[in-house]
Amino acid sequence: MPGKNSFRLYRDIILSEPDQPVWSAVGKIDGGRFLLLGQLEIYSKSDGALWLEISQMGKQIGESNRGKLDVLKLRKRDTDPHLFGFMKIREETYAAAAWMCRDDEDAKYFHLTLLKTKKPPVPRATFSRAAM
Repeated sequence: MPGKNSFRLYRDIILSEPDQPVWSAVGKIDGGRFLLLGQLEIYSKSDGALWLEISQMGKQIGESNRGKLDVLKLRKRDTDPHLFGFMKIREETYAAAAWMCRDDEDAKYFHLTLLKTKKPPVPRATFSRAAM
């Protein structure tokens, strides 16, 4: 499927600190080579976010895209992602979904899928007469 990219972000032993693991991967997005870094922030037992920074390799430092994937609280099936959000990479909008997984050697990793999409939906504010 064009516009779909998948990555495995493993815990980076060099960049991680004991209480702040950093997850990393290197891969291609639309023909360019990118470095993906992520940090999981836990707000409570049921709430958290994965903060991602995606930088094109070989480009100037500071030219990166940042995004946040929030915990998907209403997972209806086991196959639904644990985290979800939208990101802008190279002026394109991507829907980003992540699952926490284990590989054959029992190491944890985030399986991240980026799917090229149109602009993310904008939530509409609803007003009622009672609120006025």
